[in-house]
Amino acid sequence: MTLRQQSNSRPPEHWGALVAYFSMDVTDAFWPRLGFESARAMDECRADLRDMVMRLRDAALASPEPLPDIRDWLFGGDQLAWTPQEVQSFFDIGIDFETEHSEKPHISSWATAFLYFPDMFEPSVKAINHPDTIGHILEMRDSELPTDVPEKLSPWDAQICARHGWNPVDELDFFPPLDELSIVDNQMIADGILRWASANLDPATQRVLWENAQAVVEELGVWLPEPLNPLHLKV
Repeated sequence: MTLRQQSNSRPPEHWGALVAYFSMDVTDAFWPRLGFESARAMDECRADLRDMVMRLRDAALASPEPLPDIRDWLFGGDQLAWTPQEVQSFFDIGIDFETEHSEKPHISSWATAFLYFPDMFEPSVKAINHPDTIGHILEMRDSELPTDVPEKLSPWDAQICARHGWNPVDELDFFPPLDELSIVDNQMIADGILRWASANLDPATQRVLWENAQAVVEELGVWLPEPLNPLHLKV
């Protein structure tokens, strides 16, 4: 099955939002962390994507019924001047990209629970019983990227925000380009902590960590459809 065929599992709006995020200067640091792979500078990849976006807009104006499908442009031909590696890595990010807690409740719950490590993880801290190990988990947990919006956006970023109705000024507003990427980044951080714990903690300690995390999400009132999945932990 081709990438174009596989991309149908997510709607055009999903891919359109990711293209908008990726095209923005303000999101630059997130993409390598989320798995985008390129031998070129990010500025070059972004310039190619912006060129495709502009031509896609022109095509939509010229033929609004039906609108062009952005998935055709990303994965169906030669409209995007990216290498196969770049297209594949963008596809891999996008096909699994999910910020709704209800869609990925377990890794989302782990990410939430780790925000309260070590304060609400006293049983785990006692079981680990090693300051360097606690420190390493904290170092991984605190490796998230900042989501502060620059005082002045680039002209392209300002244009994208205006088109999508995103408000980069009001601190009370959710700013999708940074906040949605940060949610997925934190999911990946939590996944990395669990993989590390599986490889470096003994099974008994892993079980304490899992049971402790279950108690944390229950106390916080985090919704789960069933008991918290230990994912990579050997319990």
